[in-house]
Amino acid sequence: MLHIEQVANELLNQALTHPSFVNETQDAHTSYQRLEFLGDSVLSLLASEYIFLTFTTIDEGLLTDIRAALVRTETLAKIAKRLEIGQYIHLSKGEMSNEGYENEKILADVLEAIIAAVYLDNGYDSAKSFFLKHIASELDTIMKNKLYVDPKTTFQEYSQAHFKKTPRYDLLHYDEKKKHFTVGLYLGSKLYAKGEGKSKKSAQQEAAKKALADN
Repeated sequence: MLHIEQVANELLNQALTHPSFVNETQDAHTSYQRLEFLGDSVLSLLASEYIFLTFTTIDEGLLTDIRAALVRTETLAKIAKRLEIGQYIHLSKGEMSNEGYENEKILADVLEAIIAAVYLDNGYDSAKSFFLKHIASELDTIMKNKLYVDPKTTFQEYSQAHFKKTPRYDLLHYDEKKKHFTVGLYLGSKLYAKGEGKSKKSAQQEAAKKALADN
């Protein structure tokens, strides 16, 4: 069992239970979905407060972009992997065979559920301590690498300015077993870059990053 100091085992077990496990086993336990709902809001508040106090001269628009980068799926999944949360998630056999313990969306959802569990069990200060210990440090990487800048938006602005064209993203391949997407970024009929990911959105972002790196 994963050990998080600020939360009781019963809540933590719920935070680690994927809906597929409940459906497959008819287990009496509830999945993490309700906790994830609360955790998303708690995390947003924690991130907003931290970013607001850290960057005292940045305007609201950029603060929003920075917060989005800090709480997005990729960032949360990275943190969940660092905490080795995946190996403790209760998954159905089907999700296990699809390597659900490595799925970024599942990992991010579970991390949000854990934050909610910490909040419910010990209050805002404990949730804040968890945030500061495990999540806030990602802000340095985000700012250093300008990860708060959305690659799709940036490349669209670039392509319209230089080529007078709007980029198009087409699905090239989908591996149903691995739930893995390959997307092509096109300018007109030209394939400009390819991106891969566990979702269409992440694959599109990866394609945009590659396109920007080539210019």
